[in-house]
Amino acid sequence: MMQIKTQPEYMTALNQAIQVQESQPSDKAISTELVEEFKDKDGHAFAQFKIDAIGLEPSYGTHLISYYSGYSEPINIRLTTDENGHLREILPDGTISSTPVLITVDALPASRTHLFLMSYDPEDLFVLTKNITPHPCLITTDDGAQIELSRIEKAANLVFIELKGFKPEELVTFTSLSDKEIVRPRIPTDKTGCATLILDPGVIYKKEGDASINLKRNNKQYTIKYHWSQKDWTSEDRADYKLFYRARNNARR
Repeated sequence: MMQIKTQPEYMTALNQAIQVQESQPSDKAISTELVEEFKDKDGHAFAQFKIDAIGLEPSYGTHLISYYSGYSEPINIRLTTDENGHLREILPDGTISSTPVLITVDALPASRTHLFLMSYDPEDLFVLTKNITPHPCLITTDDGAQIELSRIEKAANLVFIELKGFKPEELVTFTSLSDKEIVRPRIPTDKTGCATLILDPGVIYKKEGDASINLKRNNKQYTIKYHWSQKDWTSEDRADYKLFYRARNNARR
């Protein structure tokens, strides 16, 4: 049955990421640039991004970039900066790559990848974060309120809902429709007009289906549509894709 989930274990990693992001230095940031989108032989969609950083000094010690989606294992790359302050990978033999840092991420609609860039310099420790969503699923109202959906599981049998730009402490009601089942959450926003929740669109006796989130605001109707299924990645799937990501990135160096 379609339902809302508020279990704290689903939120732990996300809350940690939010806390880190709030404390990251204002003079440094991760920059991303889309290089290409493609599909593998099985039809899975991917996107490749060039990763760099703003505000780092030349030859600035050793860093680590880690990236993952909610349903994949983290992939870590050891980095440094070149004479112009650009990120470069430290290769397994200890040499420095002369080419930009490239990463490959899932490009399914609403698939979000989290980036963490961490410094190992004891005199200037910092963590930078950024999210990449090649194809976001969101609605934005005329007055700037926004609802965004992102996948917790690859099959979208669990999705994360973010509300932003609403009025402070506003009680927001929207409709979640899956097959013929309807849930109407009433979500209070915080003092900044934001709120989050976990949604399970699954329907009893159904293995997959289409779902939507519908918001009526200021006499206008806004809709997000997505497809879900009960099949999710196994540990073997995750291992296979981790190898695929690395092979794809190595081929591009």
